[in-house]
Amino acid sequence: MSEPTMEYNLPGVLHFLQAEWRKFEREKNEWAIERAELQARIALLEGERRGVENIKLTMMKRVKMLEYALRQERHDTNAITTPEITKHVDHTMKEKSRQVLKSCLQEINYLTSFPNKLPLTNALATRNMNNNNAVRKAPPVPAASNTSSPVLVNRKLKSKSSPKRNSDTQKDAQVLVNVDEVAMINNIKEETDNYNPSENNQALSMQIQEKFHLSEEKVLKLLKHAGKGTPKQDDNTMASGFDPNQIGEIDGQDQVQPKIWKPRITIKGHLDSVRTVCFHPNEMIAASGSDDGTVKVWNLQRTTGKDGSAIKKGSLEEADPSITFRGHTNVVTAVAISAKQNRIYSASLDSTIRVWSLPSNDSGPFSPVDPSLNVTTYIGHTDAIWDFRLSKDNLLASASADGTVKIWDTESTGNLLKSSLTFDGISSESRKDRAAPTSVDFCPTETNKIIVAFANAKIRMFDVETGQVLMTFKGSDDTFDSTFATQINRIVSHPTMPIIVSGHEDRHIKFYDLNTGECIQTMAGHLDAVTSLDINAAGTTMVSGGHDSSIRLWDLTTKTCIQEFSAHRRKGDEGVLSAKFHPSFPWMVSGGADGIVKIYNHGH
Repeated sequence: MSEPTMEYNLPGVLHFLQAEWRKFEREKNEWAIERAELQARIALLEGERRGVENIKLTMMKRVKMLEYALRQERHDTNAITTPEITKHVDHTMKEKSRQVLKSCLQEINYLTSFPNKLPLTNALATRNMNNNNAVRKAPPVPAASNTSSPVLVNRKLKSKSSPKRNSDTQKDAQVLVNVDEVAMINNIKEETDNYNPSENNQALSMQIQEKFHLSEEKVLKLLKHAGKGTPKQDDNTMASGFDPNQIGEIDGQDQVQPKIWKPRITIKGHLDSVRTVCFHPNEMIAASGSDDGTVKVWNLQRTTGKDGSAIKKGSLEEADPSITFRGHTNVVTAVAISAKQNRIYSASLDSTIRVWSLPSNDSGPFSPVDPSLNVTTYIGHTDAIWDFRLSKDNLLASASADGTVKIWDTESTGNLLKSSLTFDGISSESRKDRAAPTSVDFCPTETNKIIVAFANAKIRMFDVETGQVLMTFKGSDDTFDSTFATQINRIVSHPTMPIIVSGHEDRHIKFYDLNTGECIQTMAGHLDAVTSLDINAAGTTMVSGGHDSSIRLWDLTTKTCIQEFSAHRRKGDEGVLSAKFHPSFPWMVSGGADGIVKIYNHGH
């Protein structure tokens, strides 16, 4: 006897919707409470930082006052001693003063050092101790450290580790770091007989170099700085021999605060993890694909302007998309916008690639459904599609779990599938043990060549026309242990140089020479799997995202991390899932497991 089928009724459906809505509201409130707690934590840490800076300023004033008192004591002692014991007393007073100053500086360094209770990630702490090391490997960081506070900490670390001169380092290292330059030079002038300020300062410079073991370049800066500080001083300042407004190193006075990436717009529109994001090549339009099976288009011109240079006050916390494309029956894994064709391409775990037309600028979330925007569907893969890439010639290469890379001619009106590639170059569909491709990219200078990364951590270059394997890159699988835990998740080609970069599940980022196929550098990129890589149009900066919830910016000249911040909350052992630069404007977009899309701007 068959079981009776369950019938849906209106009260039951309403009850289900109400229950889901209450669940959504409860989670929303929990996130709001946690956000408020993190903001309070940031405010507390900022207060502690300001307190440390005030202590440092106070201690510096005391040291300068102590210097003046010691000089006065030495002067008085020299005045009352006889000529026979003057030399001995002077030497004794110098040694005593040196010891007192040394102990004061040790106390200052202790009081102004970074508090250990600040939520530093291991990577940031390592960078603070080893600023010149390009390759660092750190153990996993506790989950409590994945907050927005490391952004503030990172900024402080940068200010403390500004670059220094390489010349005369040994000489300059003997000088006290925060001495009063004006008082020091005035003291030399007092000790110099018949000092004439109208004459050349060469004699004074030579004496300062000899007494304080300074380089000539340092002395010139001190003389210039002292000339600025001495003309307009009040009586108290002249008596004490220092100006509180002149505290600090001369080397850092003319430095301009470097530009950093800051979050400007937060978009909450998807119901599940945002697995892929991209920008329009020429306009301030973004697209995102999610685990909820939808592709959303976000028109940012209303907030940032068409030139991408201005941003209005406020943020798009609850922004509505220009349009939502529904058609995929599973997770959306990749999206791309073609400016030439005015189209959006999306791939999914449902093994299809769908093509959509970009809506007009006046389109909104409640505009009538236009069926003509659904252009076509590419059907050919038999398993999940992990990645795809558009070339300048409007070719589309897709990598699938069925073991093939398929090349599609997006301009064709007939047979769209141009060719099919596998790990060994054979297009036969009979092999079931072949390695599955995980990521693809076209060579920027030669679009007839394509780079493919595979689940076995190997990277190969193929000829698009013939399907032949042209090169196998060396060193990509050095850490591969025959499991998915060491596979390659993403590869990207440098836009101007013959370089390929790969991001691995085992936290590594590797660089390869496109001409020789050699691995030229390997570094620990994140504290968890590297999920996303992108290089800006100028080829100077790379962005990487990882499951440690952080986004890192890299200087490709030195291969060093220049900025790091926590971007998205972890969910199900996933963090940042996609990060991309805008090809034309100083903007960046990221999507994460928390279902949020964030837009960043590069500025002061």
